[in-house]
Amino acid sequence: MLPSSVVRPPSVMDSLLAAVDDAVVVLDDETRIVALNVAAERLLGLPAGEAVDRPLGELVDLEAIGPGTPVDARAVRAELYARRQWRGRLSVRPLAGSHREHTMVLDASATIVEGPDGHRRRGTRSNSDARQIIAILRDVTAAARLEEELTGLSMLGVVSGGSRTRGMIAQDAVERVCRATEARMGIILTATPGGYVIEAGHGLTPEFSELVRSLAIPDSPVLKALQPVGTVVSTDLARAPLRPVVAEALRKRGIERIRLVGLRVHGELAGFIGLAWPADIRAAITDGVLIQAAAHISNALENARLLDELTRAVSDERSLSDQLAALQSLTSAGETASDLDGLARQTLEQVVAALGARGGGYALLSTSDRLPMVASIGSFEPFPGWRADGPAGQFDPVIHFRKGGNSFLRAYDDDFEPASEAAPARKPRRGADKSGAAESAPAGGDRAGGSATPPTGLVAYAALPLRTGDQLAGVLLVSFDRPIERLGVDPRALDAIARIASISLANFRLRERLVASEERYRTLFEESPEPLLLIGRRRQILDANGAALAQFRTTREELLRRRADELSMPGPNAGPRRSNAARRGRHTRFRATGVRPDGTTFPAEVTITRVAIAGEPRGLVLVRDLTTVERLQAELLQAQKMEAMGQLVSGVAHELNNPLAAVIGYSQWISRDKRLPEDMRKDAHLLAQEAERTRGIVQNLLDFARQRPPERHPTPIRPLVESVLSLQSYAIAAGQIEVSLSIPGELPPVEVDRAQMQQVLLNLTLNAIQAVTATGAPGRMDITASRFEADDGRDMVRLEIRDSGPGVPAALRSRLFVPFFSTKEPGTGTGLGLSVSFGIVAGHQGRLWFETPADGGAAFVVELPLTAVPLASQAGFVQHLVGTPQPVRTPGRGLVERTQPNERDGEHAASPSRRPRILVLDDEPAIRAFLHKALQVAGLDPVVTGGGRDAVDRVRTETFDLVMCDHRMAGMSGTEVHDAIAAIRPGLARRFVFMSGDVLNSELSDFATEHGIGLLAKPFDIETVTRTVRELLARADAEEADAQRSRG
Repeated sequence: MLPSSVVRPPSVMDSLLAAVDDAVVVLDDETRIVALNVAAERLLGLPAGEAVDRPLGELVDLEAIGPGTPVDARAVRAELYARRQWRGRLSVRPLAGSHREHTMVLDASATIVEGPDGHRRRGTRSNSDARQIIAILRDVTAAARLEEELTGLSMLGVVSGGSRTRGMIAQDAVERVCRATEARMGIILTATPGGYVIEAGHGLTPEFSELVRSLAIPDSPVLKALQPVGTVVSTDLARAPLRPVVAEALRKRGIERIRLVGLRVHGELAGFIGLAWPADIRAAITDGVLIQAAAHISNALENARLLDELTRAVSDERSLSDQLAALQSLTSAGETASDLDGLARQTLEQVVAALGARGGGYALLSTSDRLPMVASIGSFEPFPGWRADGPAGQFDPVIHFRKGGNSFLRAYDDDFEPASEAAPARKPRRGADKSGAAESAPAGGDRAGGSATPPTGLVAYAALPLRTGDQLAGVLLVSFDRPIERLGVDPRALDAIARIASISLANFRLRERLVASEERYRTLFEESPEPLLLIGRRRQILDANGAALAQFRTTREELLRRRADELSMPGPNAGPRRSNAARRGRHTRFRATGVRPDGTTFPAEVTITRVAIAGEPRGLVLVRDLTTVERLQAELLQAQKMEAMGQLVSGVAHELNNPLAAVIGYSQWISRDKRLPEDMRKDAHLLAQEAERTRGIVQNLLDFARQRPPERHPTPIRPLVESVLSLQSYAIAAGQIEVSLSIPGELPPVEVDRAQMQQVLLNLTLNAIQAVTATGAPGRMDITASRFEADDGRDMVRLEIRDSGPGVPAALRSRLFVPFFSTKEPGTGTGLGLSVSFGIVAGHQGRLWFETPADGGAAFVVELPLTAVPLASQAGFVQHLVGTPQPVRTPGRGLVERTQPNERDGEHAASPSRRPRILVLDDEPAIRAFLHKALQVAGLDPVVTGGGRDAVDRVRTETFDLVMCDHRMAGMSGTEVHDAIAAIRPGLARRFVFMSGDVLNSELSDFATEHGIGLLAKPFDIETVTRTVRELLARADAEEADAQRSRG
């Protein structure tokens, strides 16, 4: 209902509304609808009875459209009141009525008018009640849509880009024209050398397509009519040249009218667009609009064509750029690939991408002249006739390349022509269409014969030679899925790629050889047993091998943070020598003191060699630890001293043994002579005892001097040590010494001479016991053993004997192993114990040395190999026969007691009634006299002489059963006498015994071993002499008897 205050329009207004054709709406000051005419009711779809007295905002949703206008109703009203009028275009969407939710575009003109009074009446709300808004509306929806589509068409030629093809633009254009003109069907055709082709269509049916094709035949009246500029051809379906069935089908689809307009480029007809409408078309499309739309479409299609050409040119440029980039990348492929497969794949990826190929293969010739594929990528097919196990010399491309041919392009089904290169394009194959697309071939065709396309759909391939120098090394193949004429591949680019790929392969093989060489030298550096450092120009350490890390007892990281100067302290003469050598460009060697990071030092020999690595000057430093060398030199010097001392002692002992033998012998005679007074015999007995003590001293001298080779047998260490300790048990208990024994049970036996090693342990433990006892307080003796591996790889056992005694003063330590040097009180030691022990251990290829423990006392360390090293022949060794009487040892026969008869030559056989005759030869008169008496008392017939010549003369004229000969005599030596007697009487050669105070003389030992002669060591007593003679006679008699029985 209207409020009572609203003034109704006068009847004149009603008459005006009825007379106007356009839609008119009258609003009050609050935009309530006061009145509207019939045209407005039709436009808005609202009867007046439902619209009057209702706010406009409840009935429609409107906004201003167009550039520079307000966008909402409130802004429009404000501008209207400000200017008293408003003109513009509105987008109106009814919210009620029959046109609800249907958006329209309206041209609007609004004016404000005053009421008849022009002022506020009594009873009204405001003066504004007298103002009214008269709005005139006109529907321009179709025209706006046409303008929008035409604007879109005009933009097609501007916004078309590489992502939109010519066909896409044509399709967009025909769809826009059909929307703008409400055409049911639309089609665009463009001229080609072969006729008109359909570019795009909208709502097409086969019948409409046939219709348009029939109109586009060459020299048709329609095409002639379209030639003039600005011509639009319109026709009814009934007048079109169609078959009846086609015309009827179009009528069923409601098509009655057709209009054609030409598409022009540079004024020439380049195509046309055709539109079809039903008979009741409402859109009033003028010829000018169609001509304008055609012009927009022509520009868009021409721009698309130009853009296609530009895109192809850019693509070709990019392809060339890619090819150049591939060449650039290929130059470094040989330097970056980790292996041959990586090189092949990297090369293929770059070449395939640069040439736009589907795939590729990399084949290298083998030493057996085969051509296996190293790698392949993508969709790839080898050249026809290829086989991995086939002889490469039978493959056409290999033959071609070996003749000096260049790269080439071929179709898979073409016959190979060695003379042709990649330049000429081939003719399309039979069955290919005009665009050059290949006719598909059945799968499994004859590849070797070249008559079928590969089943993968590949059409052509390129083959590029890989050469190293002048020799063909392999073939690079790439496969294409396009005919050769459409590839756009420049043959010169193929040859350039082939050259670069060949260089890349050569670089890879060169780098492979360099890497292998570097690895070899790196291995030599790392695995070298010598400690090596690599230093820079400023003497910073750049690298170190494992031996250097072990020698300096540190890590690589720690060592690389230091300078070479921090690891050594050069000797006094090292600086000038190093400077001179550096100026001469030679290596230098000097002595220095090595300094480890932990502060410990060692004697070192430093050798610096100038080298160049990667063009940079470097120094290769060898730092050799001389600790072992200096110790071995000291031990060698000690051994040489001991050897010289031994030779001296041996000579002295021999000279002492001769008179000592007479002293012992005659002392025995005097003490046994019952005719002498008792006190005299007692004195003689005392003399004999002192002589025995002197013999013991001489024996010790000989033990020190002999250094005989040990007779080794596997001996467990623990039982050996325990046996020595048991011998010392009384002294240990008396000295209140606590003994700690730490010898693992799993320690293997050591090959040693048990007696000699027992003597070494006895000397060392005795020294320890005496040292602890000398302190007058309880003490300790610790004996430990362990197994380790020596620097030369030998398995060794380390035995350490440590005591808690006072130790050895520093000034005396260097003399511990000097013969006759002793730290004990006079009369309590001979000074030979450690010297003898040192020689015994050295004879076992071991070491013996002294150490000072950190907690005091003294320690002696013995190192022995587990397994004996074979020595020179030991057959010449002869046991000393000194001290108590014992059997004679005959080299090669051992100790035997002779009880059976002896073998004798017939001329030497003594009858039972005849005493055996003994020839005694010695240059010492006292010994001759003693032996004569001892043999005579024993019932033998001795003949003594003092010279070798006399003895030989006696043998010529007399018969003897045995010869006793001194070895060292003036004139003829004992060995010369033996040879002379053997030449005269061969039987006496086996009845011969040498006497010597130096039975370990190497010359004597070797001679006795070779001839099977017995040795009798001086000094000897009566019993030893008589027993030795009888044993030798018995043995000789037995041997002769056996020989006679065997002959008889």
